Amino acid sequence: PILRMLEATFLSLNESNPNLTDSCWLCYDVKPPFYEGVALDTPFTYSSADAPHQCRWDTPRKGITLSQVTGWGRCFGNAAKREGNICSKVVKPKRKNNKWVVPSASGMWVCQRSGVSPCVFFYKFNDSIDFCVQVLIIPRILYHSDEEVYHLLGEPSRLHKREIITGITIAMLLGLEADGTAMGVSALATQHQGLSQLQRTIDEDLQRIEKSISFLEKSVSSLSEVVLQNRRGLDLLLMQQGGLCAALKEECCFYADHMGVVRDSRAELR
Repeated sequence: PILRMLEATFLSLNESNPNLTDSCWLCYDVKPPFYEGVALDTPFTYSSADAPHQCRWDTPRKGITLSQVTGWGRCFGNAAKREGNICSKVVKPKRKNNKWVVPSASGMWVCQRSGVSPCVFFYKFNDSIDFCVQVLIIPRILYHSDEEVYHLLGEPSRLHKREIITGITIAMLLGLEADGTAMGVSALATQHQGLSQLQRTIDEDLQRIEKSISFLEKSVSSLSEVVLQNRRGLDLLLMQQGGLCAALKEECCFYADHMGVVRDSRAELR
């Protein structure tokens, strides 16, 4: 799943900014969060159907929450008034004759109490203590230029132990964090084939995580979801130790050029 996610991310980046993929490194931080939500400032709709077809029911996200949402998006719920740093506009939901709040195309809801959901069911939503914001879910993958990586790996003595290596997130490179409007995120999500493939890969990965959560909940009722989220970090550490990716401080990095992601990225360094 990790390599598939990187390959889908590369396709999105190569399609939108091909000049950035001549020679670069795509990196996972071994510590969560592994996904982030980019807030959508786009209109949303409602539905009175029992199971609206607009909702992406095939990508359930029980128990999965996002610890990082960037940008400003449209919200609903009275608790949103206390979250001015994330809500561009707080909309009073139209409950009359409606059962569901439906996000804009490609969007999902992130709610303060119930986490991520394809649609919000009015009868289970407590307006007084909860709020939801529209987001586009993307992997938290960091981009480093070829020159930057070789400089850092070639002169490790210049790096202080606590110095943080900061990469540019894929969200920033795709222009998602800069433009949460309908002509920005929604247009990118619908017009670019690479981003559509990335969304499908994200859906499959989160669904796999959800199934793991459900299975483990049945086996060990006291198991925290945090432990499961840390499994991704363990996977990345094992990939570092097994030589499948190049270690850059606390990141697991893969080399990419116009041909795609190189699976044996340590060979590129050699």
